[in-house]
Amino acid sequence: MPAAFLYDNTAQSATLASDQANVPSMPLSNIQDPQPRRRVRLNASVASIIADLGANRAVDCAALISTTLGAGATVRARIGNEAGIVEAVPIVGLDFLTRDALPQMAAWTPARGGGGGTGEATYFNAAGNLQIAAAGEYRITHDPVTLERKGVLLEPGRVNGIRNPGFQGAAAGTPGTDPTFMTFGVDVTGLSKQIVATGTDNGLPYIDVRWFGTTTAAGRLQWFMEGGSAIAALAGQSFTISHFYKVVSGTYPVSNGVYVFAELNSGGTVLAQPLVASGAPFSSGTRISAARRFAVRALTNASVAFLRPVWFSDVIGSAVAVDVTIRFAAPQTELGTFATMPMLPPPGTTGATTRAADTGSLAIAVPSNFSLYSEAQHVARLGVNAGAVLHDIGIDDGGASNAFDLRLLDTATLSVDAAAVSAGSFVADFGNANISLGQTIRQAAAYAANDMAYSANGAAIETDTSGVLPALTRFVITQGEAITYLRRLRLYDRRLTNAQLVALSGTGSSLVLAEVTGDTGTIAAEAEDSNQGNVIMTLPAPAVGRYLRIDIENPTAAFTDIGVLSAGGLWRLQRGTAYGIREGRVILDRRDRNPFTGAEFPVPAIANPRFAAFTLPSLSVAEARGQHRALLAALGAAGDALWIAELNDTMAERNRRAIWGAVNAPGEDAAISRDSLPLSSRAFRIQERL
Repeated sequence: MPAAFLYDNTAQSATLASDQANVPSMPLSNIQDPQPRRRVRLNASVASIIADLGANRAVDCAALISTTLGAGATVRARIGNEAGIVEAVPIVGLDFLTRDALPQMAAWTPARGGGGGTGEATYFNAAGNLQIAAAGEYRITHDPVTLERKGVLLEPGRVNGIRNPGFQGAAAGTPGTDPTFMTFGVDVTGLSKQIVATGTDNGLPYIDVRWFGTTTAAGRLQWFMEGGSAIAALAGQSFTISHFYKVVSGTYPVSNGVYVFAELNSGGTVLAQPLVASGAPFSSGTRISAARRFAVRALTNASVAFLRPVWFSDVIGSAVAVDVTIRFAAPQTELGTFATMPMLPPPGTTGATTRAADTGSLAIAVPSNFSLYSEAQHVARLGVNAGAVLHDIGIDDGGASNAFDLRLLDTATLSVDAAAVSAGSFVADFGNANISLGQTIRQAAAYAANDMAYSANGAAIETDTSGVLPALTRFVITQGEAITYLRRLRLYDRRLTNAQLVALSGTGSSLVLAEVTGDTGTIAAEAEDSNQGNVIMTLPAPAVGRYLRIDIENPTAAFTDIGVLSAGGLWRLQRGTAYGIREGRVILDRRDRNPFTGAEFPVPAIANPRFAAFTLPSLSVAEARGQHRALLAALGAAGDALWIAELNDTMAERNRRAIWGAVNAPGEDAAISRDSLPLSSRAFRIQERL
């Protein structure tokens, strides 16, 4: 394929911007005036430059000159309409997968769950250790085993009825005294028990209990959570019991798990109600990380005074030698259909521990048109199919009567939706999208008067063209009976297009693929200092669009310098360069010699610029009277152009041979020679601008 010129640099007069995370320390305007060439510095290994060309322009080539693109660097050029090139920028943009929660939510009120930092709210830190949240802290939590960052933890309000679940006051060899907190027994003839240690394991207060001996009859190991939940007059409600454990030494003698009973004390009469155990049997391990969460049980006796959960191991047969030490931590009994994070009160606490629900609001001047985005994982829910709202993120005016919400609903099939309410009545109620627990859920919705829309997880847009809300004044998070990991949360100050909403709910990005008219794809930069770091990206044919986006990944560098960004339509020559092309360097080194002694004094130049000299022998009449005239008018002697020797060169070879420099020399006759009736010729000598 023949050679080409890029001389109509649309980026030089464009409005330039970079993505928010990588603000330049050397301004973008530098590359609009490359004579003498100045630099832009992008302060990250991943960065973007976005050029607003002001109007639709034809672009089929973009060139970067950067000497800081290192090993593994890649670039990508895209041209298209705004929705395909420019990421919508939120006025509230919270990202809990990459940044801490509390600094981002410092202006939110009330404090997280009303927490006082006294142990009622906990989370797993980046090392997998249990942490007590500080007062008012929104909790970024992690998986205690994989250490995966989960996001902001949102839980319902709960009460842990176990007194002293942190095992304060327990001494080696004896159970703790008042308040009673946990009792360990033996229902196996021939076995003894001993409390051998207390302490903290990965942030969890624990107690180690050893059972040892040889059985002479079948029986069970047993342990109780005593002092239990004062739950009088709570008949018909569900409760969950849980604790953390691991085998410290020995081998657990059974393999089928644990049976659980709930002893409901009613006026001194103990009513034992069996619960179905869940989870795998005990196993050895290095962390207290496996929480045994037992099946939910509804209280059925109206005169219940308190609840005492009781654990029994599987039956151990006779003539079995047992010597096993099991570590227990964070025993918990709570009303609700699922277990929440451990509530660990400070030493000296004797009563039940209460944690309020995680909520929050942010006062903000909500624009008349806006869009909402939420990304979350819901990992537990009420599960009674009552249609309750389990999780709600929205915009309101200080109450629920006027609001626009993204919701999680407790229906027969767990679902998410969006709803707009005015004066307490629905003006829009978008259809439910069924989801599964643990699934990453992205919801995007937009509001304008009589123009609302909603999409979940990239599904087709739902619209409502009738409904008006009054002025709204705050951003709100409300948590019901669910556990949610909130990952990202955004509020935009405009009504995004339907296509942007679908893209946002599908990928987390508002960029619409259909609005991109040209894409070079991701290209290995293969830039070299010796070749001035050229990266030449071309499309097979011109693409028309107003916005140009250059994405740069430069993983081995702390920053990226750009000397030239040139983009526009190529003059693709119909025929190739004449034979006899000369390519090389202008040697500016000095080598003085003393004629008397023969001594030499070499002085290397700062750089020896590349050059190319060639003739275009077969220019058509259209090229001579069209593109060549335009090139002369656009550049003169002051302007530079990009010369690409062969469009079909490999990327690496194209980068090595391409030259950014002056096409015309001052005072020369930059003329076309008419060699025959249909053809003309022109000789060029281009020297690289350093």
